[in-house]
Amino acid sequence: MNKHLVLLLFLAFFISKDTLNVNGVEFYLGESGDDSFNCQTSLTSCKTLGAVPIKDNVDNAETYIVYIMDITSISQQLSITQIASARTFTKDPTSSETYCEIKVYDTGYFYVQGSVHFSYIEFIVDSGTSYEYVIAVPSSTYYSTVLVLQDCKMSMATEVSSIQRRLIIQENGYLNIDKLNVRDITTSKQVIKFDKYARTINITNSHFEAITRTDIGAYQEGSIVFVSITDYQSQVTVTGTQFIQCKSTDSYSYGGVIYIQLSYSSTGTLSNLVFNQCQAYCGGGIYAMVFENAQLTLSSSGSDKQCLFSECKANGVGGGGMHVSCLDGGIECEAKYQNARTGYGGGIFINSSGNYYPENHIIDLHGMKIDGNKADKLGQTLYVIMDGLERWCKEGTAGYYVKGNYSDTTSNENELEGIPINISTFDFYPDSQIQSGTKQLESYWNGGSGSEPGGDDQDDDQDDDDDDDDDDDDDDDDDDDDDDDDDDDDDD
Repeated sequence: MNKHLVLLLFLAFFISKDTLNVNGVEFYLGESGDDSFNCQTSLTSCKTLGAVPIKDNVDNAETYIVYIMDITSISQQLSITQIASARTFTKDPTSSETYCEIKVYDTGYFYVQGSVHFSYIEFIVDSGTSYEYVIAVPSSTYYSTVLVLQDCKMSMATEVSSIQRRLIIQENGYLNIDKLNVRDITTSKQVIKFDKYARTINITNSHFEAITRTDIGAYQEGSIVFVSITDYQSQVTVTGTQFIQCKSTDSYSYGGVIYIQLSYSSTGTLSNLVFNQCQAYCGGGIYAMVFENAQLTLSSSGSDKQCLFSECKANGVGGGGMHVSCLDGGIECEAKYQNARTGYGGGIFINSSGNYYPENHIIDLHGMKIDGNKADKLGQTLYVIMDGLERWCKEGTAGYYVKGNYSDTTSNENELEGIPINISTFDFYPDSQIQSGTKQLESYWNGGSGSEPGGDDQDDDQDDDDDDDDDDDDDDDDDDDDDDDDDDDDDD
């Protein structure tokens, strides 16, 4: 009996020994560590993510956790392919600091083809002349790849004035970001690029502030988030996030914060977002393109879900808050006049370049909140370019899909305006012809085929003549109102 017990204890020792050496459940890194150590305790911690135990076990271990006690660094590729359980990089639970630091040198980056979870990490990014990303998920990876950032930060290294790299480029799999804080960045790239075959992106409860994208001579597409989805039924969700003083400075920049292109029945949902003092050439906050049965929605299920655009500017084409093809939300922005084709749509500028089929309800503004918008030319809140403009305005009851919280009785009619032509024609029209062809959208559901801005008084005069000819007692009140309008005209 005792012999059997001794044998079991002997086997247990070797099994546990093998587990520690091969599986490497936990590793420790710190500024005072040494890469020649085994990294398996805080007393034998390694210094960098290039330590042999870190690299050799990153895909072999069934469970893999790297605790960073204060500061570590990465100066080469760390490739991760393990799918079964996430590779975890987090701060040492005994640390009193909110975040631990990973200094990302020019030659260092994470190459992810498996599952990775970063939490309580501050990525301090060097200039990036060697690689354009800190974390890369290539298109050749599997759909099951998952990248998670929870309570993380990104900042520039103190010795650099700008960087040339993204925090994340993801071309496949799933991305979940919660409580990411990025501040005081000047970069030639977007912070996050979600591209090609990527399946799902979720960004929640995050904060981006004082971020400037500068890439002179190239088209800039979003200073913070770039989304271009070509995979069927992919999903993008951004919620509970603030974007403060984010901008693209190039003369052909699209989306001061977000550039989003959806197709193949993919969906995008933006809710409870704040855009403050953001700007670009086109779409101060958001530039969106929606194709092939895709849907983009600015959620307005409640007052706490609405998006707010404040002091955002489009320095070029239009749409101080958004330049989009499909949306549903709340806007408060300014379109700044500078060059041709500016000053249209203080909050929203919509270009519907294809045929409009109302049965799809692709363009749905019924949740739009109108408040304090300005435009130098036309469409103080909304300006729409659409061949089927009249058809869209008459869909539903009393402009349901067009007017949001616009009131037929109290709102100024120049809040919602548009022109029934396609974008190609619009681009070649002089401003005078755009002015003459522009319609006040309310007139489509309250008067037929649309009226031109400034044409209401003429309509009222004609109504006076008709009312006098009819000499109907029921029209007396209307005549009095119209006479008042005539007096106003005479005073003018």
